[in-house]
Amino acid sequence: MKNFSLFCAALLQMVLLQASAQQKPAVKDTTAPHPVASASLPQTNLIPKVISIRTVHANASQDTNAKTTAKPIVAYPNNIVRFTISEPLSFLNSRPSDNAKVVMYVNGVEMKGICTGWYRNISRVQLNSGQVPPMGKTADIDIILKRNDTTKSAWNFFYSNTKTEWDNFVDVDASIGWEGMSALQKDAGVNNLTIVYYYFWTFWIWTGLFVVIILAFLLLAVKTSAIRDTPTGAYSLSLTQLLFWTALAIGAFIYTLVLTDMLSSFNPSILYMLGISLGTTGVASTIDSRFNQSNPDLPKKTHTIFIKDVLTDGTEYSVQRIQVFAWNLVLGIYFIFYTIDNKSMPEFSSTLLFLAGFSSASYLGAKVPENNTAKTAGTTAGIAPNAVG
Repeated sequence: MKNFSLFCAALLQMVLLQASAQQKPAVKDTTAPHPVASASLPQTNLIPKVISIRTVHANASQDTNAKTTAKPIVAYPNNIVRFTISEPLSFLNSRPSDNAKVVMYVNGVEMKGICTGWYRNISRVQLNSGQVPPMGKTADIDIILKRNDTTKSAWNFFYSNTKTEWDNFVDVDASIGWEGMSALQKDAGVNNLTIVYYYFWTFWIWTGLFVVIILAFLLLAVKTSAIRDTPTGAYSLSLTQLLFWTALAIGAFIYTLVLTDMLSSFNPSILYMLGISLGTTGVASTIDSRFNQSNPDLPKKTHTIFIKDVLTDGTEYSVQRIQVFAWNLVLGIYFIFYTIDNKSMPEFSSTLLFLAGFSSASYLGAKVPENNTAKTAGTTAGIAPNAVG
């Protein structure tokens, strides 16, 4: 009985201890990581913009001229235009490829060739890994206003936006951007860019030289046998055509040289047109020279008035001569207006060149029948065909 009482007492004590352990609060583990509430960080505007534009002039005279004009930002050919942008790192990250260049944009249009290789030594891998030198909040990007064959289309765009044919400048909304993409936005206070093509005094000097050349041509035409049979003879259509296109080519070359500063303003079609004139003159001269050798006793065609000299065969007006004269006159007028409007010589299509060639060929083909007709008429009237008609 005594042993049974001891057993019951021990069992009751064990039950009480277990109940006490269950009611004891658990100890908090202080080593476990605490969740951190996400903080709301302020968002930064990383959109790059052009915040200023200024120019670096090549010499003191350009700087003085720019300061005396009412235009806020003035640049000349081959000057440096310095664009200051915000967020340069963001702009560099928007580069489409490692070889992409920063190009000048004018009125939203990409100016091909007027560009710079800004940070081209930094690859995309370096950008992604953060291997980029410190840039700061702003950066300067210099663009050189090069004027050569590679930038010809860009300068033609400038010329086409000139208000009048006689202005030597153009006002443009200039910016920069990656090639093949779009231009950066500009801050509201950034002014437009004024590009000056040439100095007026240079233009007038070359214009004076061209006037002297034209006066010399006229003097030779009137006082000598440059485009005549003899100093007092009739005018020659083929020689007049050659002199006409020579004067136009010289004038256009001077005009485009002053405005564009490029010697390569000639294009193959202009040389072909001069070649057609030279060929026409050469063949006509050969035909008339042989005819005159065969008929040495016939007197030379006498001068009446210029228009009649070049449009008649010595007796009557010739359709072939009228066609050549009218066709060259129309092409010449088109040549003049196109050169003034576009600051470059036109490129005649192969169709126009063929038409000019066929017109000259028809004139040359009629030379022999003209001479025979003139010979018959000259036998009775004492008149011979033009020696180089």
